Amino acid sequence: MDPEDRILELVRLTATSLPEDVAAALRRARRREKPSSAAAAALNDILANIRLAEKASTPLCQDTGIPTFYIDERLRGRVTEDCVRAAVAEATRRGWLRKNCIDPVTGKSQDDNCGVGIPAIHWRRGIERDGRPAAALLLKGGGSENVSRQYSLPDATLGPGGAGRD
Repeated sequence: MDPEDRILELVRLTATSLPEDVAAALRRARRREKPSSAAAAALNDILANIRLAEKASTPLCQDTGIPTFYIDERLRGRVTEDCVRAAVAEATRRGWLRKNCIDPVTGKSQDDNCGVGIPAIHWRRGIERDGRPAAALLLKGGGSENVSRQYSLPDATLGPGGAGRD
């Protein structure tokens, strides 16, 4: 399998399936709930979504976010930025990633999830799997943490270019 195909498979697996330990924890949580509780209903929906997403290779979440790769620097040369961008664009075309990256300056949708700095690629030493150099992917949507905030510029409350100043 060539590097682009490996990255493409990493994207598919990350977007469409949960690690088994996470799914098992959700199943245990469901068993602890009273069958008629709102929590049980929510967990049932989550578990059903997990099964459907895996079966159909569709995204687990409506916001697959900005693809952020961590790639062991020893893979440089075999894995390139062009290879990663091509895999992300293909994963988006196949529907494994949603078209949800927006250029922060123009507000234009990046329909292939590729743009300036997107996907984010971080080269690091020590990204390994089974003792060998590897790549990892984090899909972080805009609402994934409630301490985040996004702005559209120009935003008068921020005072860019003198706007909003007395």
